[in-house]
Amino acid sequence: MLARDHALTPFVIYQGEWNVTKRSFERDIIPMVRSEGIALSARNVLCAGKVRTDAKKEQRRVTGEQGRKLIDPNWERNEVERKMCKEL
Repeated sequence: MLARDHALTPFVIYQGEWNVTKRSFERDIIPMVRSEGIALSARNVLCAGKVRTDAKKEQRRVTGEQGRKLIDPNWERNEVERKMCKEL
């Protein structure tokens, strides 16, 4: 809408974080992109590699492999992520 109002090129795609622990994308973003005709690209769909079994987490701890640290230096899962992995 802003781009149209000012004769600018409108956005054609929205990339946002969307995964099993962060669902605000559905509530806040999807209605907006539908009304504006914008494509979606989800990122971080596997919670930066934190969707894994407890056995895999322990294996990574023992071997020193750990996990992804690009966005969050803490590769360990938090309580919400642990609960979600148990449910999955």
